[in-house]
Amino acid sequence: MKIESNWIWASHRPLVLAVIDVYRPSFVLELGIGDFSTPLFQNKEFDYLGVESDPEWIERISEKYPYAEIIRHDIGRIKRGTLYDELTPGEIAAAAEYYQNISIPDDFSKLLFSDQDASTRVISINVLRDKFGMILYHDCEPAVISTYRLDLINRTGFNRYYLKTPLAWTGFMIRASEDLGFEALNTAIIPHIDQFTEEYGISGLELIPDSGNTRLNRTQPATYS
Repeated sequence: MKIESNWIWASHRPLVLAVIDVYRPSFVLELGIGDFSTPLFQNKEFDYLGVESDPEWIERISEKYPYAEIIRHDIGRIKRGTLYDELTPGEIAAAAEYYQNISIPDDFSKLLFSDQDASTRVISINVLRDKFGMILYHDCEPAVISTYRLDLINRTGFNRYYLKTPLAWTGFMIRASEDLGFEALNTAIIPHIDQFTEEYGISGLELIPDSGNTRLNRTQPATYS
């Protein structure tokens, strides 16, 4: 299997690292493992579980990170390019049941990272949101919100921030009661953005808050909605 190194796949990295720096999760559930994300979660300071549908990806990542616990989610006919609106009611229910049955520790500070098959991302977020205080999800730029049906995400009780990039964006949901505000996250993300820009030669990355946030920082810039 040939997997190319593409900066688009890594565009979530500055925000992932900033969230870890600021909120120090005790457990991370990664849905959709990969070369650019799984290494970020191999941290002795928190527990980790990876979930992946592609056996080749599991083999590849397990060889690189043998201590990472990774389980397979058999999604049947669903492919990477399958969209949520193409799923049958039975497939939606099966995916929801699978995510509901994942064993999640009772730790207080838990982080969900959703970057799996596009059709099941909104399902996983809505099913698991009550078990997690923090949720990261990749590929949420305005052009694909409706295509991936990310408009169906239940954000009640959460604030949202976005890492805006020239192509793939990353979203971050944090319970409003636990949100430390824009300034804390922005201060943490700047060095990671600088490092990303230096490594990939890509500029224009910016953290922006959602206009629906309930605890907005007075010094934050224009919002995104």
